[in-house]
Amino acid sequence: MPSQAGLTPKRIVISLLVLLAAIYGFVANEGRKEIYYLCGNFTKGVTYSEVVRQLATTHFTHYAVADPPTGKRIIHNSNLHFNALRCTIDFNAEDKVISAFYQ
Repeated sequence: MPSQAGLTPKRIVISLLVLLAAIYGFVANEGRKEIYYLCGNFTKGVTYSEVVRQLATTHFTHYAVADPPTGKRIIHNSNLHFNALRCTIDFNAEDKVISAFYQ
């Protein structure tokens, strides 16, 4: 008996899984690039308001502000990477960047 060359439920499911994996890969890479490239913008002396302005333009990432005794700290990361990739930006008492590092 000849086999059917048409779309079987198994082929449809496999095709959808491959499509979803490709979409996730694209979006996850865009999130990684947002974190990496924005982190490079935050050099010593950049103001807190400028950092927040730039972070507000992101689509695939988020940030949180902490207020330790030494000054503010922003952690910019992405749920797409289970928060494993991050940019940590530390500010002094005058709300100017003292360090930004990508992990």
